[in-house]
Amino acid sequence: MKKYLPLVFKILVIAGTGWGFIALAAGFLQAPFPSNLAVVEAYLASAFFTLLLFLTRHWWLEVLAGKGILAASLAGIFCALVVETVSWGTQMMAGATANVTSTNYLLNLLITMPWYIGLVVIYTRVQERRRFPVPLLLFLGGLYKSLLIGIFNATTASILMGAQVSLVNSWWWMIRIGFWQYIPIYSSIMLVPAWILETHPAAPSPKNFKPAWLDAIRPAFWLFPYTLYWLVYSILPALLSTPITGG
Repeated sequence: MKKYLPLVFKILVIAGTGWGFIALAAGFLQAPFPSNLAVVEAYLASAFFTLLLFLTRHWWLEVLAGKGILAASLAGIFCALVVETVSWGTQMMAGATANVTSTNYLLNLLITMPWYIGLVVIYTRVQERRRFPVPLLLFLGGLYKSLLIGIFNATTASILMGAQVSLVNSWWWMIRIGFWQYIPIYSSIMLVPAWILETHPAAPSPKNFKPAWLDAIRPAFWLFPYTLYWLVYSILPALLSTPITGG
């Protein structure tokens, strides 16, 4: 059964990504708002960025080949920076300021990049010894992004900000459409470190080697400390600006 898993994930990723793009394009045609156009542009730009890296990998891999986990982590973080910058830039150009974490670029990175940094650092340590196949890596990228949006954005942040949230509708949309649209967006973040690590011998397995499924979801656990970081960042300024009155 295990030998068929790469093929299963390959079919899922290809079919699911195609479905995600069709749903994205159909959504824009039904509601051709600038903010929706920005989502389409960010999606295509992220996919093109990964394709460009794939087509030019023979040149840049010569520089990073054999450098190990540090180079893989830094490359993954750089890809995350590009993806986040593209997403922020397209939304700002469309005037959809409500869809960005902050209209200030540096402040936006201060809030969002810790998620990517922690995710990439944990992921590269796992991939250094596991060497998961490409289809599974793409699938996991969609999973990490879906958990971030589903648990953090659609649930935690919205509830704390007092917004009305339909968790059932949010998660149903995530399963049907969102998950598959996130695969191309995180593709460079997942694939570039893997390509670099392939040029370096795999790390030996520790004695207490964890099951593969646990290693696969391990990067997602970074969501919990990142949520705490976001809470402190969001609540602390309000607390500091609240005057203290005596009884």
